[in-house]
Amino acid sequence: MKIVNHFNRSFFSIFAKVPMAPPDPIIGINTAYANDIDSRKINLGVGAYRDDDLKPVVFKVVRQVEEMLRADKSLNKVRDSDIEGVSSYRRSGYF
Repeated sequence: MKIVNHFNRSFFSIFAKVPMAPPDPIIGINTAYANDIDSRKINLGVGAYRDDDLKPVVFKVVRQVEEMLRADKSLNKVRDSDIEGVSSYRRSGYF
C-alpha cells in the first residue's frame, strides 16, 4: 500500500509545474450551449443531429454528395481483392 501511495504522489508531482493547456474550442461549443438559456437553441457542436422524435437527421447536402460518389464510376474501379489486398496497391510500395 505504501508503494502505491508513494507512486501516486511522485506521479502527480512530475506534472505539478506543467501549465494548464488552453480550453479546447470544440468543447467550448458544448459549454456555451449548456450555459445558453435561450429555448430556441440548437446544439450544432458535437455528435449526430436528431429530430423531435430523436430520429437521425441527415442533411440534404450529405445525401447529394453520397449520390454523387456512388454515381462516379471512376471511384469504383476495384470491387474486391484477394486476401493479400489489391495487387496494384501492393506493387506501389506504399506498405
